[in-house]
Parts: sequence; C-alpha cells; structure tokens
Amino acid sequence: MTHEHRLQVEPGIRLHVVIDDFNQIKCRTLIMTTTGSHLRPLNGVKAWQKKMPNSKLMVIEGDAWHPAGAYSDVCGPAAARFLLSTTK
Repeated sequence: MTHEHRLQVEPGIRLHVVIDDFNQIKCRTLIMTTTGSHLRPLNGVKAWQKKMPNSKLMVIEGDAWHPAGAYSDVCGPAAARFLLSTTK
C-alpha cells in the first residue's frame, strides 16, 4: 500500500506525492523549505527528507511556497555550494 498525499497547489491543479517512493531517490538532493510554508508543514518536509538517504534539508526563516523564488538571495548561493560540494 502506498501513502499518497494530494496537495492543492492552485485552484484546479493538484500535486500528487507518493511518500513511499522517496526512499528510491538515491542522488544527492537539496530540499529547500520555509518555516511558514503553507504547501507542506515543516514536520512533513522533515519526514520526507528522512526517507531520502543522500538529502540535505535547508530551512529558511520565512513564509513562501517557492523558497528559491522568494528568497533567491539565500537559496541561489546555497544551491551553488551544494552543487559544487563533493561531500554529502
């Protein structure tokens, strides 16, 4: 049995996330979220991140459903550092 979450992104657009599939993501992954995200509470994002063995979670103080767009001054350099780093 899979656990599927349906998130209302915009009126008429739904995002389907199959939680059980996150452990299949093996590549290094940087997950960015905010403390006040309305898309997914921080505890939920932390639970997803724990299922991804090579992931790193970056939590930004703020409130945005798209952190990289709202906080590009913080997320851009962090993403560049993550991509250029050779460690997990």
